[in-house]
Amino acid sequence: DTFLQTGNLSSSGGHGLQVHNSETTRHLAIVTGGVSANGRGIQASNGGTGDTSIVTEGTVTAGGDGIYAYNTAIGQDMSVWSQAVQAGLTGISVSQEGAGSVEVRADGSIVGLSGDGIRISADVLSTSVSVTTQEVTARDTGILVDHAGSGGIEVIATGAVVGEGEAGVRVSSGPASGYITLDLLEVTGGEYGVEADNGGLGGTVLRAAGPVVSNGAGIHVENAAGSGEVFIDVTDVSGVDAAIIAINNGVTGTFVRTH
Repeated sequence: DTFLQTGNLSSSGGHGLQVHNSETTRHLAIVTGGVSANGRGIQASNGGTGDTSIVTEGTVTAGGDGIYAYNTAIGQDMSVWSQAVQAGLTGISVSQEGAGSVEVRADGSIVGLSGDGIRISADVLSTSVSVTTQEVTARDTGILVDHAGSGGIEVIATGAVVGEGEAGVRVSSGPASGYITLDLLEVTGGEYGVEADNGGLGGTVLRAAGPVVSNGAGIHVENAAGSGEVFIDVTDVSGVDAAIIAINNGVTGTFVRTH
């Protein structure tokens, strides 16, 4: 096992913290204070057979990705718990190839100046994906989740999510996955406000308490054959091309409520 606990970290020319576990190891756990770096703030890759955990107790400021975490196929669960992150590229980037879950929690604002705000890629061995965040702002997509494994996707955003060039929130799931559940406040996107592509076995549930705005479609939800219901409960939605597009090829009903 590798456990690393530090105070504040600073690097003017490279990464703030770079850690790698080889395949002979198990768990990787990191706890840091604030991080300031010209490259990535934190880069953690676990080639071992255990979990990967990252906790930041201060602000992460980086010229590259703010926090980057990677598990190989023999890894297990992954978790990132951050405060504010300001990144030149993507704020928080998680790549899970192992047979475990992904959990990202951000207790401060996340900014991706030249990439995404929060980006999660979970391969076929992975299980559930969970994101809980406050404000997220990105040049490309605010929150991006691509889940090819089993289990569901849950995204909770209690602050405004903005994806200037692409989507505010974009999630997609593979054929073995479960429910997509999105509980949002307000969302702004370039191509889409919210885009959910459900190729799995569960339904898609989208709730937005505030406005959803896009230069393309405000909301685009599509369920594949074999999926469950489409449930959309929103207030104000506006899009240049369309406000709401809901396509249900699944086995149950479609419910859309605007108020």
